[in-house]
Amino acid sequence: MKFGEFRPLLKLAIPVVLANLSFMLMGVVDILVIGQIGAIELAGVSAGNAIFWFLLIVPSGLSLSLDPLVSGYRGKGLNPSPLLTQSLYQGAILTLLITPILVFWPGPIFELIGTSEEIRPGAEIYLRVMGYSFPFSMMGMVLQRYWNAMERPKIIAFLALAANIINLILDLTFVLGWFSAPQLGVLGVAIASFLSRLFVFIGMLAFTLRAFKKNNDSFSLSWNSGLNTQMLRIGLPAMAQWGLEMFAFTLSTLLATRINAQALSAHQVALTLASMVFMVPLGLGTAASVRVGYFLGAEDRVKAREAGWQTVILGLGFNVMTAVLFFAFAEPLMKLFIQDPNVVSIGASVLLLCGFFQIFDGSQVILAGALRGYQKTLWPLFTNFIGYYPLGLPLGAYLCFYTDWGVLGLWIGLTVGLMTASILNLLGWMRININP
Repeated sequence: MKFGEFRPLLKLAIPVVLANLSFMLMGVVDILVIGQIGAIELAGVSAGNAIFWFLLIVPSGLSLSLDPLVSGYRGKGLNPSPLLTQSLYQGAILTLLITPILVFWPGPIFELIGTSEEIRPGAEIYLRVMGYSFPFSMMGMVLQRYWNAMERPKIIAFLALAANIINLILDLTFVLGWFSAPQLGVLGVAIASFLSRLFVFIGMLAFTLRAFKKNNDSFSLSWNSGLNTQMLRIGLPAMAQWGLEMFAFTLSTLLATRINAQALSAHQVALTLASMVFMVPLGLGTAASVRVGYFLGAEDRVKAREAGWQTVILGLGFNVMTAVLFFAFAEPLMKLFIQDPNVVSIGASVLLLCGFFQIFDGSQVILAGALRGYQKTLWPLFTNFIGYYPLGLPLGAYLCFYTDWGVLGLWIGLTVGLMTASILNLLGWMRININP
């Protein structure tokens, strides 16, 4: 196997990773700044942010169909802009369904999940304001996915990095009262996030319009039922897969709340570190989907197969380095977030396991991306369901509450689930290359 795909894969994946990390960092900065005001305010923002991200990320998974389809159109020498039109229509429909819930009925959401009375007012304020940003965020993610598939991700990384600077300045202004501004607390964090997301959307929209004008690309506004059906066939299972995975980790956190505060803190820190590291294989999964889809569009199955395998090799190398990092520096990494010796001790044990966890977590998302390049999204949906729900979560709950493993038992269950999904995705990838 020649390794000529390493360079184009990294050229695409690195800006995607930087953009993903930047969007994640915005939430971390919000938490750090509002934490200077008080624990109740911090809890309110955390609760609101968790709901907002779940209701944004899962539906936006529908746009994952753009990865293989846009790149496939490019491989065939066709204009992919009709795909963008249909994806924007799909995003608009989801926006019309979800935005009113966030803006007008945040209260029932927190009542449903049992949020405590002292946290609920701040959480409702945050979620209501962020609801107004939902249309910009959803459409921005569609544009982001389109330009990733066009292999022009640098603009997204630039805008995301710039948005972080804007968000920090606005947080300091509206939350802490810098520059003689009023201290608005939770409302200030929500305003800062809203304006930062609006900035990213305007920037991406301007870039899109300029690119279409420069290339004299036609942009039809017509609804295409056939194209929508094809996109939904790929996008709906991908969206469901994201939903299953996010819900599994949300459920693991809810289970951790039933142990004690120290175990929950250790779980949250470990999950934060794992999520940050996960952005790299997630970006590689996008690159795999795009490059495999491009070569399939060009009817070059040999290069499509090589692109997939080379992404897996890159991801495996990174995952092993991450495992070594977690093994060697478990306690120092925990102490970056918290100084409580009991939490550090529990969290360090979790991070040691997290090293193995990352190898399988990174591999399964990269293989899912490569399979998505073949427009195969039902198999990763099946493997995630089998890995988490009949196996990982029940095993984790049993080890947590019916043995002495505690929160470490939850992570053993999650690791088993991801190992199962990774192995099954690998078998699916090998099968599709033997019998395309």
